[in-house]
Amino acid sequence: MFDKLKKLKKMKDLHSKMKDKTHQETKDGVTVEVNGNMEIENVNLNEDLSVEKQAKLIKKLTNKAFKKIRRDLATQFKGQL
Repeated sequence: MFDKLKKLKKMKDLHSKMKDKTHQETKDGVTVEVNGNMEIENVNLNEDLSVEKQAKLIKKLTNKAFKKIRRDLATQFKGQL
């Protein structure tokens, strides 16, 4: 029983650490930053690009950043449990 409580505490501690973790992706002057809670923290646009180009970049960069955060989370959880 105490082992399960210890694991739960480790998971909560890890979650607290990861929510403060951020990852940023940039391409062609467009930047997307996400956090460990899978929330978008910041988006910077490039006014020289068309709206369509910026929309495509935002989608691509956001997905790439989320993938990186998920990979980091998996690595952290694997190492902690």
